[in-house]
Amino acid sequence: SFANTVHPDNASDSRLYSMHRAMSAAAGPEAYIRHQEAIIGRPDCRPMLKDIAVPTLVLVGESDQISPPSAADEMHLGILDSTLAVVPRAGHLSLIEQPDLVNKALIAWAQR
Repeated sequence: SFANTVHPDNASDSRLYSMHRAMSAAAGPEAYIRHQEAIIGRPDCRPMLKDIAVPTLVLVGESDQISPPSAADEMHLGILDSTLAVVPRAGHLSLIEQPDLVNKALIAWAQR
């Protein structure tokens, strides 16, 4: 549900809900099914994190229930030259929940 994809403070935000519904409708049910099947069937790539040899930003919403901060921290610790950014008052939809904070984190990472 929408409430499980956003920070609790944003669960009743009708603008975010409308944006989420519009994005889902634009992608269509077939794309949703394909995405879910891809997620279910993907291999565990955590052992390969150590092989990433480029600067990497791992960004997560503080209340992400789908890809939680603990998973982001595990990725960050597994990637040698990585930066972890935790976006406050955001869940899995951090980019639309807190676009200014996400942009700020991206700019800070790119300028490091």
